[in-house]
Amino acid sequence: MKSVHVALGVFWLVAALLFVAKPPIGWIVLVVSSVCSLWYLPIGTVFAVVELGLLFTSQIRSLK
Repeated sequence: MKSVHVALGVFWLVAALLFVAKPPIGWIVLVVSSVCSLWYLPIGTVFAVVELGLLFTSQIRSLK
């Protein structure tokens, strides 16, 4: 189970870096990483919902 958390963390960090470097593809990868982290109930779900909410606001989508 530890390797799943490590892989998800690495995926999330890569998605964040892609979002900063190349917004069109980074936005999609960040949405996918947020959806993938919805299963982790204690805190992952809260962060994922907040992240998805921020990603779908008009200001963030205009960066795309």
